[in-house]
Amino acid sequence: QQPNDPRYVGVYQNVRTPAECNEAWADGVGKTVDDLVAWYTTHPGLVSTDPVPVTIGGLDGFALDLSLDPSWTVVCPFSEGQPVVPILIGGEVSLLHHVLLPGMEARLYVLEWNGGNVVIEIGPEGTDLQTYLDEVTPIIESMTFAS
Repeated sequence: QQPNDPRYVGVYQNVRTPAECNEAWADGVGKTVDDLVAWYTTHPGLVSTDPVPVTIGGLDGFALDLSLDPSWTVVCPFSEGQPVVPILIGGEVSLLHHVLLPGMEARLYVLEWNGGNVVIEIGPEGTDLQTYLDEVTPIIESMTFAS
């Protein structure tokens, strides 16, 4: 993240999918790439692109873009009356809880790592996702991961 710029690239290890409106993992969803991608592409509150196979830094997985479905109406106490879908919650060493609100988009690279995952989140924070991807894709493509 650049100073005074809310946009970011986040790299997280062994994240999970959040339970709706709770600081907890979603029931029945594991931390494998297949589990995560299936949840993102079938959640009724999310609009998802088709997952595209990728290799980033020696790790295989999928890239997909997410946004909030305009017909989604679920609000949570922390969403200040706005519809929301929590999309990432920390697992093991990653302490985070990220959500999508109206007008937000994100690119996720969901990668296989040691029986779990590494997730790279591109957060344009309300600005144009494609424009931000043009800026940060060289950074993503330069990453390498140790096993």
